[in-house]
Amino acid sequence: MPNDRLGLPLTTTEDAALAYVDGVERMLAAWPGVHERLSAAIELDPEFALGHAAMARYLAMQGKVAAAQDAAMSARTLAQRSTRRERQHVECIALLVHGKPGDALRAVHEHVEEFATDSLALSLALGAFGLLAHAQDLHDEVAVDVGVGGAGAKRGRAAAIRLDQ
Repeated sequence: MPNDRLGLPLTTTEDAALAYVDGVERMLAAWPGVHERLSAAIELDPEFALGHAAMARYLAMQGKVAAAQDAAMSARTLAQRSTRRERQHVECIALLVHGKPGDALRAVHEHVEEFATDSLALSLALGAFGLLAHAQDLHDEVAVDVGVGGAGAKRGRAAAIRLDQ
């Protein structure tokens, strides 16, 4: 089973994983080619839930809400056969693209407690395109710790979101 760049396993083929990782990195860096790389990941493995979830996130960022929701629904269906981490990851994105930013932020918080290096899920709560812009009532108590010691550091980086209220 291939892994992403931070060591999280991906339930897909090696080629689809490479395309997915490249697409996600491009999305997080706001580089061109996101749609092409995520489309390639989906074409290489049409049953790869995270490929569909990442496409849902990308489409939502492009303002293509109906297409994003369709991709999120596909991801949810496919994730039923995935790992728990992948199911949680998909659910974070699906909640967001279905117009539930508060629920999505709570899901991200729970998810990164265990999977701190899941960068796409974590990105939902950070930055200009993150949920912080959409969940004002929740974001004041969000703290991000990057590079802390412990198990996360052994994976190369750790990040955690803490919601105190």
